Amino acid sequence: MAHRIGGRKLSRKQGPRLALYKNLAVSVLRYERVQTTEAKAKEIRGQVEKMITLAKRGDLAARRSVISQFPNEPLVVTKLFDEIAPKYADRTSGSPDRPPRPAPRRLSPDRTNRVGLEPSDESPLRRSNASASGEEGVRENAPVRYSARVEYDGTDFAGYQVQTGARTVQGELEAALARISGGSRIRVQAAGRTDAGVHAIGQVIAFTDPMGRPARELTRALNALLPETWRFDRCAGPGRVQSTPCGAIPGVSLHRLERPRSPLRERFALGVRDPLDIAAMERVGSVLVGRHDFSPFGAAHRQPVRTVNWVRVRRKGLS
Repeated sequence: MAHRIGGRKLSRKQGPRLALYKNLAVSVLRYERVQTTEAKAKEIRGQVEKMITLAKRGDLAARRSVISQFPNEPLVVTKLFDEIAPKYADRTSGSPDRPPRPAPRRLSPDRTNRVGLEPSDESPLRRSNASASGEEGVRENAPVRYSARVEYDGTDFAGYQVQTGARTVQGELEAALARISGGSRIRVQAAGRTDAGVHAIGQVIAFTDPMGRPARELTRALNALLPETWRFDRCAGPGRVQSTPCGAIPGVSLHRLERPRSPLRERFALGVRDPLDIAAMERVGSVLVGRHDFSPFGAAHRQPVRTVNWVRVRRKGLS
């Protein structure tokens, strides 16, 4: 006896069809609206409403169930529990509370519908006709160029640039971005590089997010994945770029000496025992001002010639 198998095939095999449904559901939860056909909207409606119902429960088991459905989308999971679920907290789910089936709607000429989430709707998943005047839906996966600033304790890092077998700042940033991008590498550029063990207060970086996620979501996700001694902030999109690596501002290096030595500030200051002659340090520092070849001060480097604009020595406190 032939049995009817529910669900639309959409002229696709099972694997690509399920991947399509999953991507559409992720887009609806991320952007809260997406433009698609009515047939596809009907297929993902149940999945999206199920995820919202789980998020409304808010317990650990519900969160694990949602993560199992979207293992590579931590931003979507976070938004679902923190932002979307509270909008529907006072709404019961299930067929008894659904409104009567509306009259058939006439599709737009391109036979596309826009699907979205709005708290004012009777059902979390809404379908509305696409505007015939040329109004476009949200463009999925549109790349966005971002700039941001990072602050970190560089004691345990071998400088900024990626190195084989070493923990670096660039490697840490790109690993965190890959975790929220399904494993795809996103290259990070920086306005200046740091050496091994050097800290940063506001190092400017730039990267392109291929999925075009909001800056606020990227900031929250990256701060959750980066080490506790790091801070990622001031993330800005097009038109608000702070300082691109191609036009980097001159870097400022701060070297802190401390007398007497403090164990609590061991990672951020060099403890010295002998008294410091501030006047002599200023005279020696003035010799370094200008453009010089600094090869004698370190290992071989491809570009040993550097320009020092100024050197200042200041005493702070009674030491």
